[in-house]
Amino acid sequence: MDPDVPLLIPEVNAAHLDAIPVQQKNRGYDTGFLVTNPNCSTAGLVLVLKPLADAFGLEKIFVVTLQAISGRRLSWRSRDGYPGQRRFLSSAAKKKK
Repeated sequence: MDPDVPLLIPEVNAAHLDAIPVQQKNRGYDTGFLVTNPNCSTAGLVLVLKPLADAFGLEKIFVVTLQAISGRRLSWRSRDGYPGQRRFLSSAAKKKK
């Protein structure tokens, strides 16, 4: 990540919005700006961790997230994807008929 592009989670780090005017000046932007947002698991996690960190402090956390193969949003007709996925999805579609 570029130092002047904030990772923005407004409920947690609204102060990162202060980086936007600096970014606009550094990059010569008259309008607009760049921000990044967290992925879905991080967004939910930090909303819970922020008040805990403020109240008790946090030294370390360990998080594991898993993505289902079906989360790749591939059509069952796709030639890409996990081996066997097409066969599974194809047989599931036939069962619905």
